Amino acid sequence: MGLVSLRKARSCLGFLVVFSASIFLFCLIISSNRTELWTPPGRLLVSGDEDVITRENSQLQQSQLNKVPAQHLSPERLHSQGIKDLIVNETKQLKLKSPNHVSEIRQVVFVKVHKAASSTVQNILLRFALARDLDVFLPIEGPIINEMGSDIQPGQMILHPKGKLFDILCNHVVYNRQILGQYFPDSAVRVAIIREPMQQALSALRYYATVFPKESILAGMEKHQKNPIDGYLQHPEDFYPRPDRVCAEPGSHLSNRMSFDLGFATTNFVAAKENDTKIELFLNRLNHEFEIVLISDYFDESMVLLKRLLGWSIKDIVYFKVNVAEIDRNSIWSQKPTLNSQTAKAFRSCNKLDYALYDFFLPIFLEKIEQQPYFKEELSYFRKVKGDIEAFCWNDNLKKTLEISASEWSDGFTISAWDCQLMSTEELEMVEIVRSRQLSRYKDLKKSMI
Repeated sequence: MGLVSLRKARSCLGFLVVFSASIFLFCLIISSNRTELWTPPGRLLVSGDEDVITRENSQLQQSQLNKVPAQHLSPERLHSQGIKDLIVNETKQLKLKSPNHVSEIRQVVFVKVHKAASSTVQNILLRFALARDLDVFLPIEGPIINEMGSDIQPGQMILHPKGKLFDILCNHVVYNRQILGQYFPDSAVRVAIIREPMQQALSALRYYATVFPKESILAGMEKHQKNPIDGYLQHPEDFYPRPDRVCAEPGSHLSNRMSFDLGFATTNFVAAKENDTKIELFLNRLNHEFEIVLISDYFDESMVLLKRLLGWSIKDIVYFKVNVAEIDRNSIWSQKPTLNSQTAKAFRSCNKLDYALYDFFLPIFLEKIEQQPYFKEELSYFRKVKGDIEAFCWNDNLKKTLEISASEWSDGFTISAWDCQLMSTEELEMVEIVRSRQLSRYKDLKKSMI
């Protein structure tokens, strides 16, 4: 009897174990179909978590976590990646915004430095202004506000309602914060762009010899017809208004023009540009007054930084190159400069200001990139989207639109034939489009205009 009882007890115990296990399994199955799923500590439950939770024994190892799409990452991890804003909508989908997201900034003072890809930046700013009916500071005629000094003649500027400040500056002007402060709010973001000085000077040489001829430069061309590039580098005095000077006067388009555009004082210029103390003060002032100085040699990087700084979208910064000379490979302008240590040293000496400017802001620019979270990823995405848009626009899709899906870097957007046209519009025509639109907007307010 004892043995039989023991066997019955064991059988009963086995039944209870099986029954309990069945109940436990049933509860797990039921709970797995409920909305309120268990989530790892620190994670925010979103749609799509079912797949994540049930994957490989309901746990993600750290090595796997690094591969999980951003919408499945924890808020803490998103924050560590620099994606600061996290919004859960009614369908429990995460909307991710670009790192360092800020509210869209619409007041921008852009100093259009000569021959530093500034016309392409101008096109971006003018398109932005058109899309939002912003007020652009424009001359009555032409694209230039001033070029040989910082004074602005109000009578030569476009009519504008009294007491209303402008939103965008992107035409050629010699920078002076005090003067421009009469037309723009103090809160306007100040931006400039510069370029490696020799490349900038050679670009200016070609432009002012062929597209917009300057008398002194044409005189130098006469002396160095076969190779104007080497002619300029070896005999720069032949291309200046005063051939008795080895280095150019202030305001020259071929020497220290970037520093001139950015407001370096021209009083006693020859001595001042050799004064290290004055140069240091100039650079520190620019660094204080400008939120960012872009580098055209890193143009795509510059646009992504600008997007993040201004809180703009990817669409706002997509571009086609504007006002860029197409050089035939058999042209005299396709020749590479013949440089030796003496020529390079002489050029750097004459362009001491611009080299000081470039050498000062280039490392600052590169450091800003290094400090940006997931910058390379957004840069890669930007280049891909830009390539898709170029392919669309150049394939004569005049009756179609291109849909760009939303991403963690930007909301979704549409590219139309009109967008393609504006991106490829040259400077003079683009300025005229904006000027006409702006005058039309204020046509009924002429009595209160200045």
